[in-house]
Amino acid sequence: MRSYAACLLLSTALLTAAEKPVFPYGAVYFRKSNPPEQDWARDHQTAARIGMNTFRQWFMWGAIETAPGHYDWRDYDQMMDLAAKNNIKVVIAEMVTSAPEWMFRKYPNARYRASDGTVVDSGIGGSSATGGFPGLCLDNPEIHAAAEKFLVALVEHYRNHPALLGYDLWNENTAYGGRPGKMYCYCDATRRKLREWLRKRYTSLEEVARVWNRYT
Repeated sequence: MRSYAACLLLSTALLTAAEKPVFPYGAVYFRKSNPPEQDWARDHQTAARIGMNTFRQWFMWGAIETAPGHYDWRDYDQMMDLAAKNNIKVVIAEMVTSAPEWMFRKYPNARYRASDGTVVDSGIGGSSATGGFPGLCLDNPEIHAAAEKFLVALVEHYRNHPALLGYDLWNENTAYGGRPGKMYCYCDATRRKLREWLRKRYTSLEEVARVWNRYT
């Protein structure tokens, strides 16, 4: 994702040392749609009054790109503006692990597939009221491209915002690996990429079997 990385580096460079908190102190606050909107202004004021200077917010892909190419920034704009008003910096936690609902319908082949053959549909996360978890498998090129497009839009939208401190590029990126007997991901795209990687790394199936302790 070279274009995303370039935007990220430029946005980070805009933050001078004087603008950064001497010691970041705060919490995760907004996981759409909790807490309710009527609490936002009061909570930011309270956080600032007790000395908090940093919030980490979940910017969930599924809650922002509500239709192909249509981004709903409203709630997140309010979060950023309230933070700036109260001298609070924001770490944007990008959450491509929450994919848009329309993408689950458009790309059913990209849903996570377990080693036992079961397919994972869109689910609601335990910490938010939105669906789209655990996302779609990025080994599928169409999903990778769509996620990159969203991330570039995210960076471009907030790159000059006075509340921006930095980015959390992936939260718990190995959290959805599964467990023995039900590992992820076994979709066609992932299996294809694994085969390509094995061909480049090993000279024969016999070598793969020896190194990986697969005796057939």
